[in-house]
Amino acid sequence: MWIKKSELEGLSADVKRLIAGEDIDVRDNREGLLPILKNDIHTLAAFKKEQVSVLQAEREVLKDTLADISHQLKTPLTSMMIMADLLEEAPPPKQAEFLANIKISLQRTEWLVSVLLKLAKLDAGTVPFRKENISSSQLIEAALSPLKIQLEIKRQEIEIDGEELIACDKGWTA
Repeated sequence: MWIKKSELEGLSADVKRLIAGEDIDVRDNREGLLPILKNDIHTLAAFKKEQVSVLQAEREVLKDTLADISHQLKTPLTSMMIMADLLEEAPPPKQAEFLANIKISLQRTEWLVSVLLKLAKLDAGTVPFRKENISSSQLIEAALSPLKIQLEIKRQEIEIDGEELIACDKGWTA
């Protein structure tokens, strides 16, 4: 079976359009080698389109995660700045409390920076999550830990109502 030069030129033009991102259908229901090649090209183009879609979704998740971590880094840093200012004028018992809270905020900041490094590993698919059963109140307490000083300064309290077991990685979830 002979393939016409014009058919090959048309297929070549279609392949170039697919490479450029156009959504065209090159399938051919006739018999022969050219229709088989066209159908294989269609399958390849559909696979490429799906991969691009998955990559875009992953980039969005990464972008959102980085924005969240950036915001979370601001919280302990702000808390430490406030405590450092108050530390100068505080009586010795309060100084010890502020220093303890600064250490907690520094640990939180260190953990968040390590999360940024883990994100690169997560992107590569090499980070294992350690799921454990933890009470919802413990999880909320861990999440609120960096805000304790700000809550105290503003004389605000958080009341936790209810208790459930949650299967999660405590560090990542908090």
